[in-house]
Amino acid sequence: MAKMRYEYLGIIHRNDLNILFKKGYIVLCTIHVKTISGNDSVPEEYIRELLKNVSPFDYTSEYVFIKFLRERKWLKRDCKNNIEYKEVQSIIPLDLVAKKDMEMSFNKMIKFVEPLWGTYVDDFSQSLFSENMCKGASACLEILGIKVEKPLKDLDDEDLIIKVTNYRFQKENLDENSSIWQYLLMYERHEPYPSNCLGYFYDSVHVFVNYTFKKEYLTMPKTEILKVLNLIDRQSRYDFEYIVCELKNNKCAERYIEKCTRKGIRQYILIPIYFYLLNLFSLPNYQSLMKDYCRNSFKRLYEKEYKLAVYLVGLRLGFDSINEIYYQKLEKDMESHQQSLF
Repeated sequence: MAKMRYEYLGIIHRNDLNILFKKGYIVLCTIHVKTISGNDSVPEEYIRELLKNVSPFDYTSEYVFIKFLRERKWLKRDCKNNIEYKEVQSIIPLDLVAKKDMEMSFNKMIKFVEPLWGTYVDDFSQSLFSENMCKGASACLEILGIKVEKPLKDLDDEDLIIKVTNYRFQKENLDENSSIWQYLLMYERHEPYPSNCLGYFYDSVHVFVNYTFKKEYLTMPKTEILKVLNLIDRQSRYDFEYIVCELKNNKCAERYIEKCTRKGIRQYILIPIYFYLLNLFSLPNYQSLMKDYCRNSFKRLYEKEYKLAVYLVGLRLGFDSINEIYYQKLEKDMESHQQSLF
């Protein structure tokens, strides 16, 4: 009489797959295992739970599903068990991209089957992207000691993070329903605008034009506000407050300023601040960032716009692009705390 065998689905890191092949076994924790009965009957929530129980990843080739059979039942109270390589029935990549990568990287004796749950993996990758955006926004605010209660409500776009994520994963396009903030976060400079503060105002007008005409222009069309910026450029004065003052005093900019003021938020000021800060946060230097923060008058003159600009910069960059500055900030805080103890 054949022995009873129990079927399981697990998820492991690619390094563990190497160890499994080289050493013949790995230790697998209960949270990374589900009892199953064939691939077709694996419930959707099992896949989603397994994915949620691993560390965040950038590439789908960083993890792999394994289906294995055991003669002894997996008891949850054991917390962890050894899994032998000989018990593995199939190795299932997260998606096709991961399969191609792993087939090139691993020993040819390790055979990979076709991915089975690519849709769920894609959904999870999207959630990681959104999480990174939110964590980036929180970190930017924390670095500068700023608090914003309901930034998305203030921006009048509660779906901003979802929309940007969908766009990044090519599930949605910018259209007539997209907010100016969605156009802002998707914007990339292609024009040779000035490499000073005025350049950020050119970028801002470019974003406004894209939003107004619902089209992403590589080259900005000629507009009245563009003429105003060109006039300011010829004056060779590039400090932020001066440019704002010139815009306010020029009749040709009145319509632009009017259209860029919504629910108490001066977009014509917020967006240039966003580009200014985006440049600062892109350089992983906490001390330079804080020197600028203490020196410039943005936070005092344009407090609301400044705070929201910081939040938007965090969304755009994500935590993994500003983690160095964030850790430098934590290190500085720790040093200050230790000094205060003595």
